[in-house]
Amino acid sequence: MNIKPLHILSGDLWGGGEAQMGLQIGALRNLGVSAEALLFNFGETERQYSSRGIPVTVLEESRGFFSLVSALKRHITAGEFTVIITHGYKELFAAVASTCGVPIIHVTHGFAEVHTGFRQLKMTTYRFLEAVLCRTVVRRRVVVTEEMKRFFGCSAVTVIRNVAAPVSESSETELTSSIDKRGRDNEVQVIAVGRLFQVKRFDRAIRIIHQCNKLLAGKFVLRLSIVGEGPLEGELRALSEELGEPVTFLGFRKDAARLISASDLMLITSDSEGLPTVLLEAMFAGTPVCSVDLPGIREAISLIPGYPHRFFPLSDDGVAAAVEAVELPRASAELRNKVSALYSAERAAKEHLHLYREVCDTLRHD
Repeated sequence: MNIKPLHILSGDLWGGGEAQMGLQIGALRNLGVSAEALLFNFGETERQYSSRGIPVTVLEESRGFFSLVSALKRHITAGEFTVIITHGYKELFAAVASTCGVPIIHVTHGFAEVHTGFRQLKMTTYRFLEAVLCRTVVRRRVVVTEEMKRFFGCSAVTVIRNVAAPVSESSETELTSSIDKRGRDNEVQVIAVGRLFQVKRFDRAIRIIHQCNKLLAGKFVLRLSIVGEGPLEGELRALSEELGEPVTFLGFRKDAARLISASDLMLITSDSEGLPTVLLEAMFAGTPVCSVDLPGIREAISLIPGYPHRFFPLSDDGVAAAVEAVELPRASAELRNKVSALYSAERAAKEHLHLYREVCDTLRHD
């Protein structure tokens, strides 16, 4: 049976899930699979996918839900897609509402963020509807860690781990001077990457660096660079000024993987994560990691025994772990090779393709 997958994503932001599927859809196409993407917004995701040769269709969500569903149904029928893969609440709802009879696989990239007030009520409702649909309509749910599979507790859940890619020599750009530390041996270049949202807790990262610099005065100087953009940038800049900590805000960068590779330490301070892309990018580069002790991150690193890292619990300020992490060596070539084998896009693409065939075969025999 010819498999033709359609991946549906919001596309309103360029984040970990979007980066993941860009790599994995590209790898599927390299296997000869006619995988395509459908987005609900123009923006960086559409630009990134198009530049990689991934066929992209944009049906703007601003047209309204029912108009969107109608257009989606026409697109699925005309494209003769054999399996639909959704990557979010509204993407799942729209695919189910299109009632095309095409099997749906739903991918959950991470745990839900915590909100307050009306938004929390709305997101709780969305999660409830998602759970109902995953148990009644969706053929298979895909998660990125074993810990997430245990959390959802359903036999129809498949683990396909996230991926990263080696930094391409052909795509190297001139590194920002704040990260290129040649000639400054007493400086430790620390990098934190992600959207500047509350869940990422970059305020915690700034405070950790500030406290470490007070403790390490005269031995090392930690220089924090934050890659990403979002609504909390003003607050984070104000905090760095208040503490007198010269944090560099680099904004959105297409060469984030290069910057991670050029840094001495990756700092992850989020309150919640699934299996973050930036962690895998650090591991591909051999950059030591200092992170909040979250199950998905611990699981990923545990699969590469000996990888240089330090963990600290959410209840801890993280300073002691960061001080220890400062002197960690970069990962050896042997460890990096193990990372490349375990977290390659080709591996994930083959697992996805196997799942698509299994789902389609099951549907045909029902």
